Amino acid sequence: PLYGELVELDVASGISARRGPMEPSQSNEEELPHSEPGLMLSPGEAIARVNASGVQFIDVREDWERQSVSIPGAIAVPMPSLWHWLKSQDRREPLMFVCASGYRARQATAIAQRLGWANSDVTAVDGAATEMTGVLQ
Repeated sequence: PLYGELVELDVASGISARRGPMEPSQSNEEELPHSEPGLMLSPGEAIARVNASGVQFIDVREDWERQSVSIPGAIAVPMPSLWHWLKSQDRREPLMFVCASGYRARQATAIAQRLGWANSDVTAVDGAATEMTGVLQ
């Protein structure tokens, strides 16, 4: 990803890859209330929750990552597109995010919370997408 896209994601999520949580003074975004991270689930817990409920399962990995390991049933929304995609979604719909390691999934939950999703409605998978292939119903 381009440096500018990473900075935009850092500002949107409030999480910086280099510095950890950003102070409000580091952000050019309007002041938004700080939110706690959403629920983190193991890949096994995530599979059970997605299969048992109507949660939207969002894969925030890049296209090239999904070419080697895909997750059937997941909605592909790479991180650079996430902010705009989320703005068009119903904030009452629960979301679950997955990436290669869990880091971008945690960023995605923070972005969703800043855009109005309740903490209880956003979840990140704490683990590799490779552990979830072929098991979603």
